Amino acid sequence: MRFLPALLVLSLLTLPSAAFAEKSCPPGKAISDDTAGHCCWPGQVWTKGKCVGKPTCPDDMDTDEAAAACVPKKCPPEGDGILPDTRVDGIHCCFKGQAWAKSQNKCVGKPTQCPEDSGYGVIDGREGCYTAGERRLAAHDDERKKSMSQIHHVTAILVHAPPSKPNGKPWDVPGADEPPDLFVAVAQGGRQLGASQVVRNSFDATFKVNMTIDPKNGPLTIRVLDKDLMNDDFVAEVTADFGAGAAGKHLFADGQGYVQIVESAARQE
Repeated sequence: MRFLPALLVLSLLTLPSAAFAEKSCPPGKAISDDTAGHCCWPGQVWTKGKCVGKPTCPDDMDTDEAAAACVPKKCPPEGDGILPDTRVDGIHCCFKGQAWAKSQNKCVGKPTQCPEDSGYGVIDGREGCYTAGERRLAAHDDERKKSMSQIHHVTAILVHAPPSKPNGKPWDVPGADEPPDLFVAVAQGGRQLGASQVVRNSFDATFKVNMTIDPKNGPLTIRVLDKDLMNDDFVAEVTADFGAGAAGKHLFADGQGYVQIVESAARQE
């Protein structure tokens, strides 16, 4: 039993050197089968007391072939707002007042100082100092991406009106059996998208409405109205899901009238 401590010591001494050195390697360096327990850059080998060979450097570092080492990338000149004292972690260049977030792989925080020709902004989720031109270009790109979700439609809407108003009264002059002056208005999510021209003195009409629809804003609401001098008379209101579900007849007035939506053309904005 008295030899056990010595055996333990001997066992520890024979453990691979990587067991002790791996955690102490500087960022980017590692121990491999070619480094004899020493920390070298990827792609290098250990020989004659040093790491040799051209290293494979991380994306955020440059290769110094003369020194056979990886070195921090050069920060932009002072005119770009990156000053020598803003190499926040010895490797990454950030604007003054920022810090490097390793988990996000970017500089974070609002800069405390920007060059005269730039100002604070957020582009592609990155805070920093950007010129007015860069901010305008980013804003234009954001609007373009936003519009990609919208679809421009030229939609045909067929309407057949019942012989009388919902209250049973004639559409126009009492005692006269005159058809209504029909038109439609289309809304989505509480916002009017478009309205048609008026088709006069007709129980049947086909309308074409130009509108830009965002599928995320829910179903379409189509109101059919009778144009009058004072107040327009309500004919019908139907709700149709966007897309294929909008097609087909939507009946009203106990089946005496209907609204039919026919998508005639659509294109991505």
